[in-house]
Amino acid sequence: MPKKEVTESPSYYGILPANIRYDNRLKPMEKILYSEITALSNKTGECWSSNKYFADLYDVTQNTVSIWVCHLVELGHINRRIKYKENSKQIESRYLSLSIGGTTINDDTPTTKKEEDNNTSNNNINLINNDHFKKFWEIYPRKTAKANAQRAYLKALKKSTPQCIFASVLAHTKSKQWQDKQYIPHAATWLNGERWEDEIIKSSSGAYQNKKQDDKTMEKINSKVIRA
Repeated sequence: MPKKEVTESPSYYGILPANIRYDNRLKPMEKILYSEITALSNKTGECWSSNKYFADLYDVTQNTVSIWVCHLVELGHINRRIKYKENSKQIESRYLSLSIGGTTINDDTPTTKKEEDNNTSNNNINLINNDHFKKFWEIYPRKTAKANAQRAYLKALKKSTPQCIFASVLAHTKSKQWQDKQYIPHAATWLNGERWEDEIIKSSSGAYQNKKQDDKTMEKINSKVIRA
């Protein structure tokens, strides 16, 4: 029998403050996810549940959860903290914390420790960005102008995260727009246009035809990407 992920029992109530309820940039499920994060947050104000936990909870792919989490982070509603395995670039755990006005709630981490963690994170980013691009190039369906794509990818990382970009590519590959390869833009064009933010129209074959394959891909990404 597969081992079930252990996570802290959620509180009976979740919190959905006005700034989340009335933020029209958020999708309904992103608001529900935020509420679930508040219910799962422990005494330090952090939630350590993984994307797999939320995917199983809401019967969606880890790819979909990743997009929701990324959007909440980008809008400043939650923060992420990464813990790495000792002497390794591999992620050991990911913590989500609530944020109000850009300030992390219950963040008691000493400033010197934060600076240490930031330096470690920056070093790791520099070390593995090329590996991330290789994975991006592997999953992007149109292999044209690789050098231009790599430059655009590094530029895109200043505006988004590797996981957000990868998750969006996986979702786009099942979109109605991308079923005909002639309509798939060059990777550099897609990245420079910040197309990971585009609305995705599902293909007639449905969004979950490759759910297991997508989840497997996202698990590999989660073990390597700096911002999970």
